[in-house]
Amino acid sequence: MKKKIFTLRIDATLHSKFNYIAHEDQRNMTNALIKLMYSHVKNYEEKYGEIDDEDIYYFLKRK
Repeated sequence: MKKKIFTLRIDATLHSKFNYIAHEDQRNMTNALIKLMYSHVKNYEEKYGEIDDEDIYYFLKRK
């Protein structure tokens, strides 16, 4: 899958705390955020069902 790049603006305290947690887990902040995102998607899909290509297509179309 093609990788996307985006900018995330957060306050300095949250940045420092997340950086601390990431390094405690022996990850850099990017990999920690990706792990967190995968976990969030998994939890969402367990609760509401899988997000398939058709769902994504219609979501992107209405933006």
